[in-house]
Amino acid sequence: MYQRGVLYFRNGKIDDAKRQLESLLEMLRNDQKQSSSNQNVDNNYQVAKAELQLSLVYRDAGNIDKAKQLAADAVSIAQNSNLKNVATTGLIDLGLALLSRGDLDEAGQYFQQALTFAQRDQSKVDINRAQLALGRLSFERSNNDQTISLLEPVLAFFEPAGYRRETSIALSVLGRAHQDKGEDEIALKLFERQLKLATESSDQSGIGDSHMNIAYLRGMNQDMFIDALSHLDEKLKIDQERGGATRGIAFDQMNRGNFLWQIGRYDEARAALDAAFQIANAPEAQYKAVMAWLHLINARIALSQLRYADAKKEGQLALDVSADKFPDVTLQAKYSIGLADAFTGAAQPGRKLCEEAVEMAKKTNSRPLITSAQLALAEAMLLNKDAPAALQNAIETQKIFGQSGQKDSEWRALLIAARANDQAGDKSAARDYATRADKACSELQSLWGADAYQSYLRRPDIDMYRKQLVQLTGAK
Repeated sequence: MYQRGVLYFRNGKIDDAKRQLESLLEMLRNDQKQSSSNQNVDNNYQVAKAELQLSLVYRDAGNIDKAKQLAADAVSIAQNSNLKNVATTGLIDLGLALLSRGDLDEAGQYFQQALTFAQRDQSKVDINRAQLALGRLSFERSNNDQTISLLEPVLAFFEPAGYRRETSIALSVLGRAHQDKGEDEIALKLFERQLKLATESSDQSGIGDSHMNIAYLRGMNQDMFIDALSHLDEKLKIDQERGGATRGIAFDQMNRGNFLWQIGRYDEARAALDAAFQIANAPEAQYKAVMAWLHLINARIALSQLRYADAKKEGQLALDVSADKFPDVTLQAKYSIGLADAFTGAAQPGRKLCEEAVEMAKKTNSRPLITSAQLALAEAMLLNKDAPAALQNAIETQKIFGQSGQKDSEWRALLIAARANDQAGDKSAARDYATRADKACSELQSLWGADAYQSYLRRPDIDMYRKQLVQLTGAK
Protein backbone atom coordinates (compact mmCIF):
# COMPACT_ATOMS: atom_id res chain seq x y z
CA MET A 1 0.00 0.00 0.00
CA TYR A 2 2.84 2.34 0.86
CA GLN A 3 4.70 1.67 -2.39
CA ARG A 4 1.49 2.11 -4.37
CA GLY A 5 1.03 5.51 -2.72
CA VAL A 6 4.61 6.47 -3.59
CA LEU A 7 4.12 5.45 -7.22
CA TYR A 8 0.88 7.39 -7.49
CA PHE A 9 2.69 10.46 -6.16
CA ARG A 10 5.68 10.10 -8.50
CA ASN A 11 3.37 9.70 -11.47
CA GLY A 12 1.48 12.85 -10.58
CA LYS A 13 -1.73 11.22 -9.31
CA ILE A 14 -2.02 13.38 -6.19
CA ASP A 15 -5.60 12.44 -5.23
CA ASP A 16 -4.94 8.71 -5.67
CA ALA A 17 -1.75 8.97 -3.61
CA LYS A 18 -3.62 10.81 -0.86
CA ARG A 19 -6.39 8.18 -0.71
CA GLN A 20 -3.91 5.31 -0.70
CA LEU A 21 -1.69 6.70 2.06
CA GLU A 22 -4.58 7.84 4.24
CA SER A 23 -6.11 4.34 4.00
CA LEU A 24 -2.74 2.90 4.99
CA LEU A 25 -2.46 5.20 8.01
CA GLU A 26 -6.00 4.35 9.11
CA MET A 27 -5.19 0.64 8.94
CA LEU A 28 -1.94 1.05 10.88
CA ARG A 29 -3.59 3.13 13.61
CA ASN A 30 -6.45 0.64 13.93
CA ASP A 31 -3.87 -2.10 14.43
CA GLN A 32 -2.36 -0.09 17.27
CA LYS A 33 -5.74 0.47 18.93
CA GLN A 34 -6.82 -3.14 18.66
CA SER A 35 -3.59 -4.64 19.98
CA SER A 36 -3.49 -5.57 23.66
CA SER A 37 -0.78 -4.43 26.02
CA ASN A 38 1.00 -7.80 25.90
CA GLN A 39 0.61 -8.16 22.15
CA ASN A 40 1.69 -4.77 20.89
CA VAL A 41 1.91 -4.21 17.15
CA ASP A 42 5.22 -2.38 16.62
CA ASN A 43 4.38 -0.41 13.47
CA ASN A 44 5.87 2.98 14.35
CA TYR A 45 8.28 2.69 11.44
CA GLN A 46 5.43 2.22 8.95
CA VAL A 47 3.39 5.04 10.51
CA ALA A 48 6.29 7.49 10.35
CA LYS A 49 7.15 6.58 6.75
CA ALA A 50 3.52 6.87 5.65
CA GLU A 51 3.12 10.25 7.38
CA LEU A 52 6.26 11.60 5.71
CA GLN A 53 5.10 10.53 2.27
CA LEU A 54 1.62 11.92 2.89
CA SER A 55 3.24 15.16 4.05
CA LEU A 56 4.82 15.53 0.59
CA VAL A 57 1.46 14.85 -1.04
CA TYR A 58 -0.27 17.54 1.02
CA ARG A 59 2.58 19.97 0.32
CA ASP A 60 2.12 19.54 -3.45
CA ALA A 61 -1.65 19.77 -2.99
CA GLY A 62 -1.14 23.14 -1.32
CA ASN A 63 -2.13 22.36 2.26
CA ILE A 64 1.11 23.46 3.94
CA ASP A 65 -0.27 23.36 7.49
CA LYS A 66 -1.34 19.73 7.08
CA ALA A 67 2.03 18.87 5.52
CA LYS A 68 3.84 20.47 8.45
CA GLN A 69 1.62 18.66 10.99
CA LEU A 70 2.23 15.23 9.41
CA ALA A 71 5.98 15.75 9.13
CA ALA A 72 6.23 16.95 12.74
CA ASP A 73 4.30 13.91 13.99
CA ALA A 74 6.52 11.58 11.96
CA VAL A 75 9.67 13.19 13.42
CA SER A 76 8.28 12.80 16.95
CA ILE A 77 7.47 9.11 16.39
CA ALA A 78 10.87 8.45 14.81
CA GLN A 79 12.78 10.15 17.61
CA ASN A 80 10.84 8.34 20.35
CA SER A 81 11.34 5.01 18.59
CA ASN A 82 15.02 5.63 17.77
CA LEU A 83 14.35 5.42 14.02
CA LYS A 84 17.37 7.48 13.10
CA ASN A 85 17.17 7.79 9.31
CA VAL A 86 13.40 8.31 9.46
CA ALA A 87 13.87 11.19 11.92
CA THR A 88 16.44 12.79 9.63
CA THR A 89 14.19 12.47 6.59
CA GLY A 90 11.28 13.85 8.59
CA LEU A 91 13.25 16.91 9.66
CA ILE A 92 14.17 17.60 6.03
CA ASP A 93 10.56 17.21 4.87
CA LEU A 94 9.34 19.44 7.69
CA GLY A 95 11.86 22.09 6.68
CA LEU A 96 10.81 21.84 3.02
CA ALA A 97 7.16 22.41 3.98
CA LEU A 98 8.21 25.58 5.82
CA LEU A 99 10.50 26.64 2.97
CA SER A 100 7.63 26.50 0.48
CA ARG A 101 5.71 28.91 2.72
CA GLY A 102 8.61 31.36 2.99
CA ASP A 103 9.56 30.58 6.61
CA LEU A 104 13.27 30.46 5.80
CA ASP A 105 14.75 30.77 9.29
CA GLU A 106 12.60 28.02 10.78
CA ALA A 107 13.26 25.78 7.77
CA GLY A 108 16.99 26.33 8.20
CA GLN A 109 16.83 25.17 11.82
CA TYR A 110 15.28 21.85 10.78
CA PHE A 111 17.78 21.36 7.94
CA GLN A 112 20.71 21.94 10.29
CA GLN A 113 19.25 19.51 12.83
CA ALA A 114 18.83 16.93 10.07
CA LEU A 115 22.47 17.40 9.03
CA THR A 116 23.59 16.92 12.65
CA PHE A 117 21.57 13.69 12.91
CA ALA A 118 22.95 12.41 9.60
CA GLN A 119 26.56 13.20 10.56
CA ARG A 120 26.06 11.52 13.93
CA ASP A 121 24.76 8.38 12.21
CA GLN A 122 27.48 8.60 9.52
CA SER A 123 24.89 8.20 6.77
CA LYS A 124 26.34 9.53 3.50
CA VAL A 125 22.94 9.51 1.80
CA ASP A 126 21.25 11.50 4.57
CA ILE A 127 24.21 13.90 4.84
CA ASN A 128 23.88 14.71 1.14
CA ARG A 129 20.09 15.00 1.40
CA ALA A 130 20.51 17.51 4.22
CA GLN A 131 23.11 19.41 2.17
CA LEU A 132 20.69 19.41 -0.77
CA ALA A 133 18.04 21.00 1.46
CA LEU A 134 20.54 23.58 2.72
CA GLY A 135 21.46 24.38 -0.88
CA ARG A 136 17.80 25.02 -1.68
CA LEU A 137 17.59 27.30 1.36
CA SER A 138 20.74 29.15 0.31
CA PHE A 139 19.22 29.78 -3.12
CA GLU A 140 16.04 31.19 -1.54
CA ARG A 141 18.32 33.55 0.42
CA SER A 142 19.86 34.73 -2.89
CA ASN A 143 23.31 33.37 -2.09
CA ASN A 144 24.08 31.90 -5.50
CA ASP A 145 27.77 31.19 -4.95
CA GLN A 146 27.06 29.34 -1.71
CA THR A 147 24.27 27.40 -3.43
CA ILE A 148 26.66 26.27 -6.16
CA SER A 149 29.40 25.29 -3.69
CA LEU A 150 26.90 23.26 -1.63
CA LEU A 151 25.19 21.50 -4.51
CA GLU A 152 28.03 20.60 -6.86
CA PRO A 153 29.35 17.87 -4.50
CA VAL A 154 25.77 16.78 -3.77
CA LEU A 155 25.14 16.31 -7.50
CA ALA A 156 28.45 14.44 -7.84
CA PHE A 157 27.25 12.02 -5.11
CA PHE A 158 23.66 11.43 -6.21
CA GLU A 159 23.95 11.34 -10.02
CA PRO A 160 26.37 8.39 -10.41
CA ALA A 161 24.62 6.54 -7.59
CA GLY A 162 21.32 6.61 -9.49
CA TYR A 163 19.30 8.79 -7.09
CA ARG A 164 17.17 10.31 -9.82
CA ARG A 165 14.85 12.49 -7.76
CA GLU A 166 17.68 14.04 -5.74
CA THR A 167 19.72 14.49 -8.94
CA SER A 168 16.81 16.26 -10.62
CA ILE A 169 16.39 18.69 -7.72
CA ALA A 170 20.13 19.42 -7.57
CA LEU A 171 20.24 20.11 -11.33
CA SER A 172 17.22 22.40 -11.01
CA VAL A 173 18.53 24.53 -8.15
CA LEU A 174 22.06 24.67 -9.56
CA GLY A 175 20.64 25.88 -12.86
CA ARG A 176 18.60 28.58 -11.16
CA ALA A 177 21.67 29.81 -9.27
CA HIS A 178 23.67 30.07 -12.51
CA GLN A 179 20.68 31.75 -14.17
CA ASP A 180 20.56 34.42 -11.46
CA LYS A 181 24.25 35.07 -12.05
CA GLY A 182 23.53 35.65 -15.74
CA GLU A 183 25.30 32.44 -16.80
CA ASP A 184 22.53 31.46 -19.19
CA GLU A 185 24.40 28.80 -21.18
CA ILE A 186 25.43 26.88 -18.06
CA ALA A 187 21.90 27.14 -16.68
CA LEU A 188 20.30 25.89 -19.90
CA LYS A 189 22.60 22.84 -20.04
CA LEU A 190 21.69 21.94 -16.45
CA PHE A 191 17.95 22.32 -17.16
CA GLU A 192 18.26 20.19 -20.32
CA ARG A 193 20.06 17.48 -18.31
CA GLN A 194 17.22 17.62 -15.80
CA LEU A 195 14.59 17.30 -18.53
CA LYS A 196 16.40 14.33 -20.11
CA LEU A 197 16.73 12.56 -16.75
CA ALA A 198 13.11 13.19 -15.77
CA THR A 199 11.83 12.04 -19.18
CA GLU A 200 13.87 8.81 -19.05
CA SER A 201 12.52 8.00 -15.59
CA SER A 202 8.93 9.14 -16.38
CA ASP A 203 9.16 11.60 -13.49
CA GLN A 204 6.25 13.91 -14.26
CA SER A 205 7.13 16.27 -11.42
CA GLY A 206 10.71 16.57 -12.68
CA ILE A 207 9.57 17.07 -16.28
CA GLY A 208 7.25 19.86 -15.17
CA ASP A 209 9.96 21.45 -13.04
CA SER A 210 12.43 21.48 -15.94
CA HIS A 211 9.86 23.08 -18.25
CA MET A 212 9.27 25.78 -15.64
CA ASN A 213 13.01 26.39 -15.27
CA ILE A 214 13.50 26.78 -19.03
CA ALA A 215 10.47 29.11 -19.13
CA TYR A 216 12.02 31.34 -16.46
CA LEU A 217 15.33 31.39 -18.27
CA ARG A 218 13.83 32.22 -21.66
CA GLY A 219 11.30 34.72 -20.32
CA MET A 220 13.11 36.54 -17.53
CA ASN A 221 16.71 36.40 -18.75
CA GLN A 222 16.18 36.65 -22.51
CA ASP A 223 12.78 38.35 -23.13
CA MET A 224 11.72 35.32 -25.23
CA PHE A 225 8.14 35.35 -23.93
CA ILE A 226 6.65 33.13 -26.66
CA ASP A 227 9.13 30.32 -25.98
CA ALA A 228 8.61 30.77 -22.25
CA LEU A 229 4.85 30.42 -22.64
CA SER A 230 5.21 27.19 -24.62
CA HIS A 231 7.15 25.64 -21.72
CA LEU A 232 4.70 26.98 -19.16
CA ASP A 233 1.82 25.48 -21.12
CA GLU A 234 3.54 22.08 -20.87
CA LYS A 235 4.04 22.58 -17.13
CA LEU A 236 0.38 23.51 -16.65
CA LYS A 237 -0.76 20.47 -18.64
CA ILE A 238 1.33 18.16 -16.43
CA ASP A 239 0.04 19.73 -13.20
CA GLN A 240 -3.57 19.56 -14.36
CA GLU A 241 -3.14 15.89 -15.23
CA ARG A 242 -1.62 15.24 -11.81
CA GLY A 243 -4.97 16.00 -10.19
CA GLY A 244 -4.78 17.91 -6.94
CA ALA A 245 -1.47 19.68 -7.65
CA THR A 246 -3.07 23.02 -6.90
CA ARG A 247 0.11 24.70 -5.70
CA GLY A 248 1.82 24.00 -9.01
CA ILE A 249 -1.21 25.14 -11.02
CA ALA A 250 -1.35 28.43 -9.10
CA PHE A 251 2.29 29.19 -9.94
CA ASP A 252 1.82 28.04 -13.55
CA GLN A 253 -1.10 30.38 -14.15
CA MET A 254 0.59 33.23 -12.32
CA ASN A 255 3.70 32.89 -14.51
CA ARG A 256 1.64 32.55 -17.68
CA GLY A 257 -0.18 35.77 -16.81
CA ASN A 258 3.14 37.51 -16.20
CA PHE A 259 4.44 36.67 -19.67
CA LEU A 260 1.13 37.11 -21.52
CA TRP A 261 0.65 40.75 -20.53
CA GLN A 262 4.16 41.62 -21.68
CA ILE A 263 3.22 40.79 -25.28
CA GLY A 264 -0.02 42.75 -24.93
CA ARG A 265 -2.36 39.78 -24.51
CA TYR A 266 -4.15 41.36 -21.56
CA ASP A 267 -7.38 39.32 -21.68
CA GLU A 268 -5.53 36.01 -21.60
CA ALA A 269 -3.26 37.32 -18.87
CA ARG A 270 -6.26 38.34 -16.78
CA ALA A 271 -7.86 34.90 -17.16
CA ALA A 272 -4.64 33.19 -16.05
CA LEU A 273 -4.15 35.53 -13.09
CA ASP A 274 -7.77 35.08 -12.00
CA ALA A 275 -7.29 31.29 -12.07
CA ALA A 276 -4.17 31.63 -9.91
CA PHE A 277 -6.01 33.93 -7.49
CA GLN A 278 -8.89 31.48 -7.03
CA ILE A 279 -6.43 28.82 -5.89
CA ALA A 280 -4.09 31.02 -3.85
CA ASN A 281 -6.91 32.81 -2.02
CA ALA A 282 -8.51 29.59 -0.74
CA PRO A 283 -8.51 29.48 3.12
CA GLU A 284 -6.46 26.27 3.28
CA ALA A 285 -3.90 27.36 0.69
CA GLN A 286 -1.98 30.24 2.34
CA TYR A 287 0.01 30.87 -0.85
CA LYS A 288 1.48 34.16 0.26
CA ALA A 289 4.16 34.06 -2.43
CA VAL A 290 1.56 33.70 -5.18
CA MET A 291 -0.63 36.43 -3.72
CA ALA A 292 2.32 38.82 -3.45
CA TRP A 293 3.31 38.09 -7.05
CA LEU A 294 -0.25 38.54 -8.28
CA HIS A 295 -0.42 42.04 -6.80
CA LEU A 296 2.98 42.85 -8.29
CA ILE A 297 1.97 41.64 -11.76
CA ASN A 298 -1.25 43.65 -11.52
CA ALA A 299 0.86 46.70 -10.66
CA ARG A 300 3.07 46.17 -13.71
CA ILE A 301 0.04 45.66 -15.94
CA ALA A 302 -1.46 48.91 -14.65
CA LEU A 303 1.84 50.70 -15.38
CA SER A 304 1.85 49.35 -18.93
CA GLN A 305 -1.71 50.62 -19.39
CA LEU A 306 -0.77 54.06 -17.95
CA ARG A 307 -3.14 53.53 -14.99
CA TYR A 308 -0.75 54.98 -12.44
CA ALA A 309 -3.11 55.17 -9.43
CA ASP A 310 -3.91 51.46 -9.83
CA ALA A 311 -0.22 50.69 -10.19
CA LYS A 312 0.52 52.36 -6.86
CA LYS A 313 -2.39 50.62 -5.15
CA GLU A 314 -1.43 47.14 -6.37
CA GLY A 315 2.25 47.80 -5.70
CA GLN A 316 1.48 48.68 -2.09
CA LEU A 317 -0.61 45.51 -1.72
CA ALA A 318 2.35 43.51 -3.02
CA LEU A 319 4.56 45.12 -0.37
CA ASP A 320 2.01 44.42 2.35
CA VAL A 321 1.64 40.75 1.47
CA SER A 322 5.36 40.25 0.88
CA ALA A 323 6.31 41.79 4.26
CA ASP A 324 9.99 41.46 3.26
CA LYS A 325 9.67 37.65 3.03
CA PHE A 326 9.98 37.80 -0.75
CA PRO A 327 12.70 40.35 -1.63
CA ASP A 328 12.25 39.85 -5.39
CA VAL A 329 8.62 40.93 -5.06
CA THR A 330 9.44 43.75 -2.65
CA LEU A 331 12.05 45.43 -4.83
CA GLN A 332 9.94 45.18 -8.01
CA ALA A 333 6.94 46.59 -6.15
CA LYS A 334 9.11 49.49 -4.99
CA TYR A 335 10.24 50.49 -8.45
CA SER A 336 6.74 49.99 -9.87
CA ILE A 337 5.37 52.44 -7.32
CA GLY A 338 8.38 54.69 -7.95
CA LEU A 339 7.71 54.83 -11.68
CA ALA A 340 4.01 55.52 -11.09
CA ASP A 341 5.00 58.40 -8.80
CA ALA A 342 7.49 59.76 -11.32
CA PHE A 343 4.97 59.65 -14.17
CA THR A 344 2.41 61.53 -12.09
CA GLY A 345 4.67 64.42 -11.13
CA ALA A 346 6.32 63.12 -7.94
CA ALA A 347 9.64 62.52 -9.69
CA GLN A 348 11.94 62.89 -6.67
CA PRO A 349 10.06 60.45 -4.35
CA GLY A 350 9.70 58.10 -7.30
CA ARG A 351 13.42 58.20 -7.97
CA LYS A 352 14.15 57.47 -4.31
CA LEU A 353 12.00 54.33 -4.38
CA CYS A 354 13.75 53.16 -7.54
CA GLU A 355 17.14 53.75 -5.92
CA GLU A 356 16.05 51.63 -2.94
CA ALA A 357 14.96 48.90 -5.35
CA VAL A 358 18.36 48.90 -7.07
CA GLU A 359 20.15 48.52 -3.73
CA MET A 360 17.85 45.63 -2.79
CA ALA A 361 18.39 44.01 -6.20
CA LYS A 362 22.16 44.09 -5.79
CA LYS A 363 21.80 42.08 -2.57
CA THR A 364 19.96 39.33 -4.45
CA ASN A 365 22.89 38.82 -6.84
CA SER A 366 20.30 38.30 -9.59
CA ARG A 367 21.18 39.80 -12.97
CA PRO A 368 17.55 40.07 -14.17
CA LEU A 369 16.45 41.81 -10.97
CA ILE A 370 19.41 44.21 -10.97
CA THR A 371 19.06 45.25 -14.61
CA SER A 372 15.27 45.65 -14.48
CA ALA A 373 15.60 47.85 -11.38
CA GLN A 374 18.35 49.91 -13.03
CA LEU A 375 16.21 50.41 -16.13
CA ALA A 376 13.35 51.67 -13.96
CA LEU A 377 15.76 53.98 -12.12
CA ALA A 378 17.06 55.37 -15.43
CA GLU A 379 13.52 56.32 -16.45
CA ALA A 380 12.78 57.85 -13.04
CA MET A 381 16.00 59.90 -13.29
CA LEU A 382 14.96 61.11 -16.71
CA LEU A 383 11.56 62.21 -15.40
CA ASN A 384 13.46 63.88 -12.54
CA LYS A 385 15.33 65.95 -15.18
CA ASP A 386 18.69 64.34 -14.32
CA ALA A 387 19.78 63.55 -17.87
CA PRO A 388 23.45 62.62 -17.12
CA ALA A 389 22.49 60.06 -14.47
CA ALA A 390 19.69 58.66 -16.64
CA LEU A 391 22.08 58.33 -19.59
CA GLN A 392 24.71 56.52 -17.50
CA ASN A 393 22.22 53.97 -16.12
CA ALA A 394 20.57 53.45 -19.49
CA ILE A 395 23.90 52.75 -21.23
CA GLU A 396 25.03 50.37 -18.47
CA THR A 397 21.88 48.28 -18.71
CA GLN A 398 21.77 48.43 -22.52
CA LYS A 399 25.17 46.75 -22.73
CA ILE A 400 24.00 43.89 -20.53
CA PHE A 401 20.72 43.55 -22.43
CA GLY A 402 22.62 43.46 -25.69
CA GLN A 403 24.91 40.67 -24.44
CA SER A 404 22.00 38.57 -23.20
CA GLY A 405 19.87 39.15 -26.32
CA GLN A 406 17.07 40.93 -24.43
CA LYS A 407 15.73 43.01 -27.32
CA ASP A 408 12.59 44.18 -25.48
CA SER A 409 14.67 45.60 -22.63
CA GLU A 410 17.51 46.77 -24.88
CA TRP A 411 15.44 49.01 -27.14
CA ARG A 412 13.76 50.65 -24.16
CA ALA A 413 17.17 51.34 -22.59
CA LEU A 414 18.35 52.84 -25.90
CA LEU A 415 15.23 55.03 -25.99
CA ILE A 416 15.97 56.37 -22.50
CA ALA A 417 19.53 57.12 -23.65
CA ALA A 418 18.11 58.97 -26.66
CA ARG A 419 15.70 60.99 -24.53
CA ALA A 420 18.46 61.79 -22.03
CA ASN A 421 20.70 63.15 -24.81
CA ASP A 422 17.79 65.12 -26.19
CA GLN A 423 17.10 66.56 -22.75
CA ALA A 424 20.77 67.53 -22.46
CA GLY A 425 20.64 69.26 -25.85
CA ASP A 426 22.69 66.75 -27.87
CA LYS A 427 20.27 66.23 -30.77
CA SER A 428 22.71 64.25 -32.90
CA ALA A 429 23.41 61.66 -30.18
CA ALA A 430 19.70 61.52 -29.40
CA ARG A 431 18.91 60.71 -33.03
CA ASP A 432 21.63 58.01 -33.17
CA TYR A 433 20.37 56.26 -30.03
CA ALA A 434 16.76 56.53 -31.21
CA THR A 435 17.68 54.93 -34.55
CA ARG A 436 19.38 52.05 -32.73
CA ALA A 437 16.33 51.71 -30.46
CA ASP A 438 14.01 51.53 -33.46
CA LYS A 439 16.15 48.81 -35.05
CA ALA A 440 16.27 46.73 -31.85
CA CYS A 441 12.50 47.04 -31.41
CA SER A 442 11.87 45.97 -35.01
CA GLU A 443 13.95 42.82 -34.46
CA LEU A 444 11.34 41.59 -31.99
CA GLN A 445 9.06 40.70 -34.90
CA SER A 446 11.44 38.03 -36.19
CA LEU A 447 12.05 36.74 -32.66
CA TRP A 448 8.43 36.56 -31.52
CA GLY A 449 6.43 36.36 -34.75
CA ALA A 450 4.16 38.94 -36.36
CA ASP A 451 1.07 38.34 -34.19
CA ALA A 452 2.91 38.68 -30.88
CA TYR A 453 4.80 41.72 -32.13
CA GLN A 454 1.63 43.50 -33.24
CA SER A 455 -0.16 42.83 -29.92
CA TYR A 456 2.97 44.09 -28.13
CA LEU A 457 2.88 47.34 -30.12
CA ARG A 458 -0.72 47.86 -28.99
CA ARG A 459 0.35 48.12 -25.34
CA PRO A 460 -0.38 51.72 -24.25
CA ASP A 461 3.12 52.26 -22.85
CA ILE A 462 4.80 50.81 -25.94
CA ASP A 463 2.63 53.01 -28.14
CA MET A 464 3.74 56.01 -26.07
CA TYR A 465 7.42 55.03 -26.40
CA ARG A 466 7.10 54.47 -30.14
CA LYS A 467 5.69 57.99 -30.54
CA GLN A 468 8.70 59.33 -28.65
CA LEU A 469 10.95 57.46 -31.10
CA VAL A 470 9.19 59.10 -34.05
CA GLN A 471 9.80 62.55 -32.56
CA LEU A 472 13.48 61.79 -31.88
CA THR A 473 14.30 60.24 -35.25
CA GLY A 474 12.28 62.73 -37.25
CA ALA A 475 10.57 59.89 -39.11
CA LYS A 476 7.11 60.42 -40.54
